[in-house]
Amino acid sequence: MHSAAAEKLLREILAQNPDRVAQGNACYGLGRLYHKRYLDETSAKDAARYAQEAEAFFQREADKYADVVLYHTAEKQFPFAVVAQSRLYELRHLIPGKVVPEIAGEDIDGKALKLSDYRGKVVVINFWGTWCAPCMAMVPKDNELVKRFEGRPFAFVGVCNDYDRERVKKSVAAKGINWPSWWDGGENRIGPIAEAWHIASWPRLFIVDQRGVIRHAGDEGLTVRTEALVEALLKEIPAGP
Repeated sequence: MHSAAAEKLLREILAQNPDRVAQGNACYGLGRLYHKRYLDETSAKDAARYAQEAEAFFQREADKYADVVLYHTAEKQFPFAVVAQSRLYELRHLIPGKVVPEIAGEDIDGKALKLSDYRGKVVVINFWGTWCAPCMAMVPKDNELVKRFEGRPFAFVGVCNDYDRERVKKSVAAKGINWPSWWDGGENRIGPIAEAWHIASWPRLFIVDQRGVIRHAGDEGLTVRTEALVEALLKEIPAGP
């Protein structure tokens, strides 16, 4: 529900409905509406404006309706204090134009792995798990991209959110996964990296340029468009001596 009519209705509820729960949900709805417009917009100028609008509504949510509860499902209830802060973190740190946050930890085999070590390269960050069918369906294309850009200043790295590290190791071997991943799982599947980045859907893909600036964030995996972006960003890197 992202139409002009939906926006008009939500604004009317926010301005005129005396019930704080209705106001809080309308405010959050407007934030999501502008966030969706930001994600869908291809014009950098308009996308930035939509992101600012979304941030303003989510900040208003956090300031005025923090105690109002979002009923996500019958079992899960989240106060807007938590939900709004999650959205604000994304808009302030994880959208194109922002410097990518550091990721430091260990890979699936227990070896140290740090995102900033890849500075100077174009980096694709892929949040994935063996339980995620779309993630696993993308593996052949992911592997192909790594081979395609072999020898160039490029890195493909994963953040594995899964239940069983040993099972993941077997899957990596069976699928011929040729890129490193942080281990970010366990009993609840979600580790500190995904929690800090407020990842809510998988796969989740980020493309970072050689300066460490996020240039793409999305949940569609590799596409013709994202592969073309990687190629374009590689061309921005000056050739070595």
